[in-house]
Amino acid sequence: MKTNLSKKTVLVCFVILSMFFLANPVVMAEFVFGNPVNLASPINSSSDDSFISITPDGLTACFSSTRPGGFGSDDLWMVTRLTKDEPWGQAVNLGPSVNTGASEAYPNLSSDGLTLFFSEMCNTTVYKPIRAGGVGGRDLWMVTRPDTESDWGIPTNLGSVVNSTSDDQGPCLSSDGLSLYFFSTRPGGSGLQDIWVTTRPSISSPWDEPVNLGPTVNSYDLDGDISISPDELTLFFTSWGRPGSRGRLDIWFMTRASKEDPWDQPRNLGMPVNTSGTEGAPFFYAGGPSLVFTTYGRGGHGGFDLWEMPIAPVVDFNADGKVDSSDVCTLIDHWQTDYPACDIAPAPFGDGVVDVQDLIVLSEHLFEEVAIAR
Repeated sequence: MKTNLSKKTVLVCFVILSMFFLANPVVMAEFVFGNPVNLASPINSSSDDSFISITPDGLTACFSSTRPGGFGSDDLWMVTRLTKDEPWGQAVNLGPSVNTGASEAYPNLSSDGLTLFFSEMCNTTVYKPIRAGGVGGRDLWMVTRPDTESDWGIPTNLGSVVNSTSDDQGPCLSSDGLSLYFFSTRPGGSGLQDIWVTTRPSISSPWDEPVNLGPTVNSYDLDGDISISPDELTLFFTSWGRPGSRGRLDIWFMTRASKEDPWDQPRNLGMPVNTSGTEGAPFFYAGGPSLVFTTYGRGGHGGFDLWEMPIAPVVDFNADGKVDSSDVCTLIDHWQTDYPACDIAPAPFGDGVVDVQDLIVLSEHLFEEVAIAR
């Protein structure tokens, strides 16, 4: 028989529990990764497949590939499915309205799947874009469609406020559609290639002048390949040769307390994400939650393949090696606050408040033994 418990009843029960268990000191919440899994066909092929974007509902994915059947050196392809538990359908080329004889890459879908941002990279033999209307060597473009059953329209260049006469690429749209992160070789940065962000007050407003993310992240030669969490408090990116790297190209991340606060120091994701090889193009998939990334030489289908690994929140709040009533008491002690260690839902980054959703996630892990080392 199904029983509906009110929030008050749940709170009373756990307050009673707290009379019998002493809460231990709390550490800041982190997240842990599962084992990487190759995305396989139809996303991966015997060619190079990389730079993926997946809608939060998990029903549409767009990626870049050099597989046969395209129009240029890299084309944008799309796969769909009816539910996120089903396998992906056949990969479909976005066609000549989007793909040209040059190279289209770095696709980034809006949350509703109706707007696609991408980079048009230079032709490998002629260093200039083939598509008319460009501003620099590599530009940011967008294309829309009225619904998910319709074809994509004609791409529009983001214009000279966002694009520069240098190379601008790797667009990453925030979940609310009001911030667009990208990387650029334009003047005014800290390295040869920096991460920038442009914002707008509403979806219908024009983009503002881009702002450099500053020397905390942009301290080395090449920083790029951005993916932002839905709350914009965690940023994944790749860096070339940064001290602390495991390989030539590694995936890093950094966090901040709020969108008004500065970014913390970047941290290397370490194993099992980064190896002594090449890992890049991270994409945070909210529907997993998981991290999808591109790597070379892991034994996949082609040269560059796309891999996915699940992300889980750290729910052993007091780091004693087990998830039990002490962790429940810690969560209840911070009920209806924005305490980050207990704000674990939606997993793994939270939503800014400790509430019943966090309690549900914690309950899914109760009585599990976990590794103490962070």
